[in-house]
Order: sequence, then structure tokens, then C-alpha cells
Amino acid sequence: MDSAQSPGPPPGERFRPGNEFRSDSHVNAVFQAQGDVNVNTGADVLDPPHLTPLPTAFFVNRDSELAHVSETAAHLEHAVGVCVVQGPPGVGKRAAVREFVRRHGDRFPGGDIYVDCADYGSLGTPGTANLQAMLVDVLSALRIAPEHAPRGRSQLAACYRRQLNRLPGPVLVVLENAAEPAQVRALLPNRPGSLVLVAAVPGADLGELALDGAEFVSVGRLADEHGAEVFRRAAGRAPDALGGLVRSCDGLPLALLVLAASLRARGDAELAARAADDRRLLAALVLGGRPIVAAAFTLAYRALPADLRAAYRRLGLLPARDIGPGAAAAALAADPAAARDLLDRLADAQMLERRSNGRYAFANNLIRLHARDQAEDESAEGEPLERREAVLEAVVRHYVLHAAFADRAKRADRTRVADHGELLAGHRDPFAGPDAKERALAWLDAERHNLVPVAEAAFDAGFTRLTILLADALTSYYTDRRDLVAWIATSTLGARAARAEGDAWAEARLRSMMSRPLTDRGDLDAARAELDTARRLADETGDLVLRASVAEFEGRLLTRTDPAAALDAFARSRELNERAGERRGAALALTFAAETLRVLGDAAGVGAPGPDGGDAPGTGTGSARDLYRRAAETYGAALRDFHDLDDDRMAARTGIGLGVVRARLGDAAGAADILRTAAAALRGTHYAAQASVHLADVARATGDTAAERAHLRDALAVYTEFKHPDRDVVAERLRALGSGQPG
Repeated sequence: MDSAQSPGPPPGERFRPGNEFRSDSHVNAVFQAQGDVNVNTGADVLDPPHLTPLPTAFFVNRDSELAHVSETAAHLEHAVGVCVVQGPPGVGKRAAVREFVRRHGDRFPGGDIYVDCADYGSLGTPGTANLQAMLVDVLSALRIAPEHAPRGRSQLAACYRRQLNRLPGPVLVVLENAAEPAQVRALLPNRPGSLVLVAAVPGADLGELALDGAEFVSVGRLADEHGAEVFRRAAGRAPDALGGLVRSCDGLPLALLVLAASLRARGDAELAARAADDRRLLAALVLGGRPIVAAAFTLAYRALPADLRAAYRRLGLLPARDIGPGAAAAALAADPAAARDLLDRLADAQMLERRSNGRYAFANNLIRLHARDQAEDESAEGEPLERREAVLEAVVRHYVLHAAFADRAKRADRTRVADHGELLAGHRDPFAGPDAKERALAWLDAERHNLVPVAEAAFDAGFTRLTILLADALTSYYTDRRDLVAWIATSTLGARAARAEGDAWAEARLRSMMSRPLTDRGDLDAARAELDTARRLADETGDLVLRASVAEFEGRLLTRTDPAAALDAFARSRELNERAGERRGAALALTFAAETLRVLGDAAGVGAPGPDGGDAPGTGTGSARDLYRRAAETYGAALRDFHDLDDDRMAARTGIGLGVVRARLGDAAGAADILRTAAAALRGTHYAAQASVHLADVARATGDTAAERAHLRDALAVYTEFKHPDRDVVAERLRALGSGQPG
């Protein structure tokens, strides 16, 4: 038998003398005249249990999440901690918890106790977990046979804590598939330094554990490189041939593991064919005939209360990558406050995730597909066809009205397909009040990734008029943001819808507008084909304004290919606009004619100093200077018209051209003043970047390298945000200036 003086008290505590006796044999009695005596015999000490299963060999990353748990555990010297790991189905919460035990289990000398709460009920029916059975089984692991366990729950809990006192130190309690706070509280240890580590079942609301000081750690989708690593480990090969399918799993470990196993069973070709589109992707993620991934989602879905199941289904019908409260309200036929409450509750249940901009999204794309499948499953709780169509129509109308109000906020009197007096009558303007343009643009930017999917869904559903109106309203946005791919996509859908409706005016308008992004992208033959069709349709309508508009777009294309012919097209456009009394259209024709004169001047003797740097301005031939002077006069006339029309935006755009020709004529200071004014007026659009590039040209011509670099950086920031095709050209010019990493 060993005898040892007990260690001193923690700092700040009064010293209490005592002795601790340890023995491997039975001790009948110990006498201590003063102080405390602790008896610790071999019969009283339990061997620490180590019950948590190991993670699989496919575990990858989760370093930041595990570090969060580790940080929680590091501050438990005099307390008991609770850490809840939460996330959507199949994301690997249990794997993360088990990996923590593998890495850090030795921090807990009392060992680790493991419970799978799914064995004790309550999933989908809160308050029904069999806590007594759970405690009996835990006591069995702590050497209390079930027949010797107390009967009442409070007695079971007391016995559980007494047994924990027989362990040699703090303990780690691991609870997987926890569905309600009572399951966690029932197993709270009484040993300071202990931790309860919980893997929450999807759909469970464990937020109440915050009252117990619980920390919450969210596990999300894996990054692409980590998803590829999971697949490589599970499949035994790189994901090269199936890279698209691996990405379609959206970083969900369960889906990646099923995909790897399916690959071994079926081979590349068959698997790729079965999962080639969203409609078949979930059905392809099966093993042994069982829809493993879909089943995990269904389990979580069925655990939701009825109102959240209905919201989940209807949100699954949204043709959008993320969800704003307004679109959600339209889909759910609810007011915005009620819609946001449902979104928040679905986010608490880990079926949605909150975005930093106040928007929401399904936790991953596979869950979105599952929600849509539940809506379309008419054999279960699914939505009948007519209700699904009504939901989609309500969502599309929401986008059409908001896009139209945003279009009007930008400029009320532009030529458009929609009659705003009719379309917007009786609807509240969401952008009314101060800063309407800025708020309208902010809404469009937030919805940017949803606009094409919504237009596609509208067209596919046969909502042809709504497709036309949405495509028309978005042209105003795309002229500023210059998302060429999206502009072409929505305009194509709108033109096809107009053709289906026999609306020649709308088709001609949308096809002529489509020539702009096609020209910017360099698809000049495609732009020419669209304009040929648009001119034929416009002539059939006999509408002077439409014919003038098509002639303007023809001139803008011809400026690239035949500038002399472009001048004729702009003259025709101006003449038709004047006959129709359309002063703004006539001023536009003047502006673009001036641009063509500038192009002719460049060709006559001066290489225009564009983004890649060119000849210094003001050094061209006499013919070039004459063309620049004509261009300046024409820009000036257009500028006066736009000022008379209070069209500040087009006045600023015209100012860019005027500034460029002033630089060509050798007036660097005057050019810089005009360009700076234009850039400020056009802030937030790609035209501001154009002005910045031209300011860089002026700075280069005057030898001011620092100013040139600063203007190019301004331009690059805008072009990068808008994914503009000139981004790489400007970036290369910056590199040539020796600026290091651009932007």
C-alpha cells in the first residue's frame, strides 16, 4: 500500500490537509485524525471505456471544425462542456465527431462513452425518446448490469454519475443522432473537464442547449479539392473522367462515397449516363438497389413538422440557386415576415443555409433536388400539378415585376416591350423612395445568378408572355453589368417566346438588342443574322421607332466591320427617330455616329491607345485630325441633346467618347477632366471601367505611370466583378507596368 500527501489546492483556495491512500487490495478501515481521507482501491476504480467507433479511412479535412471543438475542450478545467456538431444530412457530422475522438481522446483520462441516440427513438416526434433505456445501456457499459440498474430515471441518472466518479478522470461523452435536448442533458457528466460531443440528427432543433452553454459547430460541404480526395480514396482512382459527376455531389461526403462504390459496380459510361442531368442524379446514387443519399434526406425531411415539410417542397420548385425572402414569399403564398420565419426554421433544421447577404440556399444542390422530388411525388405529400404550376407562375411574376420596377428606376422612358402603365398598375414599387436606382441595382445584383434559370423555367413552363417581359426588362440591367452569356441566354429565350406568340415587335426588339452582347463577344456573324431577322420583322410592323432602333444596332455592328456603311445606318436611324418625334433615339444615333468617326480617325493615321497601350494621342495625319474634329462636334451635339432630355447616364457615356477624341486632338488636360466626370457619373457600371482605361491612356501619354497604374486598377476591379472580356487585357497591361499581382 502506498501513502502520499495530497497535492496542494488550486491557487486562491484555502489549504485543506488530507491524505489519499491507494491499494490494490481490500481496505477495511482507515483512520485520519485531521483533514480528509480519500480511499481509492482497485475494486473502486473503473478502467476507462473507449467505445466510440473509429472514423473511416475516407475522412478528409474538417480541420477548422475540429479546431473549434478542441478550443472548447481546452477551457473545461473546472466545468463540463457541450459541443453540438450540426449540418445537413450526409455531410459527415458523425465522421467529424469520431475523428475528434481519434485525435484528441487522450485528453480525457476517463475515456469515451458512445451512444447512438437513434436506438432510443424520438426522431420526428420530439419528447418521445426512451431516456431510461438509454441510461440503462450506458450503465451497462460502466459495469452495472441491466438487472441491477435502478428503475426510476432520476435514480438511473444518479447511478450514472456515481459510476463516472469511479473513472480516473474527465470523460468524453459522444452522442450521435441526437434529436432533442433531453437526450444530451440526461448524460451530462459531473466530472469537471468533461465534454459532451453531440452529432445532431438533421432536422433536430437543439438550440435550447445554448442555455447549458453549448457551443455549436456547423459542418458544411467539402471544398472541391477535398471532395475529389474523398472520391479518390474511396474509388481507388483519380476522378478525372468523372470530374463533372464528382462536382455534382456538391461536396457531400455521403454522395461521394456512394458514387465511388457505384463506379466499381457499373463503370464510367453507365454511371455517367445515369447521372447526366439533375433529373437522374439522385436516382443514380444507389447501392444494392437502395437510394442511399435520397433516403438520408427523406429521413430528415420526415422529421420536420408539417408546415416546414410544405415549405421545403415548395421551395424545391424554385428555379434559383439561392432564395431571397421576396421569392420565398411568392412561392409560399405568405407575407414576407412569415416567409422569413419559415426560412429561418428550415435553416435551424440544417436543410437550408443562411447567406451573409440575408438570403438563403439549400444546404447543397442534392438537397434542392430532393425537395423538388418531394414536391413532384404525387404518391406522398407532394404538390398536385396545378399547385406546382401556380407556385412557379407566382415566382416568375415576382421576378418579372421586380425586374420591371428596377428597369423603370433606371430610366422611365426607354423603348421597351412592356407597357409599364399596364404591367405595374396596382403593384407596390419595391424601390420607391430615395436611391431607387441604387436599390434596384442591388436587388438585380443579388439575384444575378437566378435570372437565367428563372427565364428558362418560365419558357419551359409555357409562360411565354412572362418570358418576353422578363427578357426585355433585363436588357437594361445587362447593358450596365455586361454579363454577355446571361444577356444572350435571356434574350434568346425572350425572342423564342415572342416567335411562339407571334409578337413580331417584341421579337424584333429582343433580337436587335441581342446583337450587342454577340458583337461584344466577337460573334459578328451571329449578330448579323439576328439583325437581319430583326430588320425584316421591324419592316413588317411599320413601326418607325422600332425600325430606327434596329438601324442603330446595325450601325453599331457595322462600326466593327464597315465604318463608312455604319454612318449611313446611323443617319437612317436618326431620320426615322426624328419622323417619329423620338428625340432620345435621334441623340443616340448622333453619339454612335461620333464613335464611328473616331474609329475612322484611328484608322486614318493614329493607333488608338486602347487597353494594351497604343500610339500617343495627337500625332495622327491631317485626315485623322479632321475626323476627330468632326467626331468632337457630333459628340457635342449629342451631349447637348441629352442634357436637354435630362438623360445624365447617356450624357456621361457620350462624355467618354468626347474625352477620347479630345485626347486624340492633343488636349490631355481637357480630356482627363471630361473622363473623370464621366467615370464618377457612371460609377458601378462597366462604362466607368471604360472611362478609367481611357484615363490610363491619357496618363500614359503624359508619362504619369503611377496615375496610369491607378486607373487600370480601378478598371480591373470593375471588369473582374462583371467578368468582362477585357479583364485579361487590362490585367496584362498592369503586369507590363511592373505592378505585381494586379488588383
